[in-house]
Amino acid sequence: MFSPEKDTTVYLIDGCGQIANKWVFSERPGATCYLLPDGNLLRAGVDSLEIRDWNNQLVWSYAMNDNGFLQHHDIEPLPNGNILCLLTDRYTDTKMIAEGRDPNHLSANFKLDKLVELQPVGSNDANLIWE
Repeated sequence: MFSPEKDTTVYLIDGCGQIANKWVFSERPGATCYLLPDGNLLRAGVDSLEIRDWNNQLVWSYAMNDNGFLQHHDIEPLPNGNILCLLTDRYTDTKMIAEGRDPNHLSANFKLDKLVELQPVGSNDANLIWE
């Protein structure tokens, strides 16, 4: 499977180099996509997560940024159908000082990684299971 960086299409290539299937998503890719056991494709876009069926029909879409999540680098489909997501968690100077950071060593943009588990709901929503 391959997902060109500047393209909305994901290609599944067979052992002979032929296109076995392709899916077209609504935005350019994030960094990853996964073929699920049921034949659906889960893909991280720049701002969203999407699941499309084998025939390229949209099954589920979730706008990560609109829901306060800044995804980056990877996702992982879980056996229970949920999705583990690696996020960027940004902090203000005020919050960092309150957490004990030395005010003399602050940067303008303090970020940490954060993991969340999302449970897809309906066609365009998700429950936050844990973070």
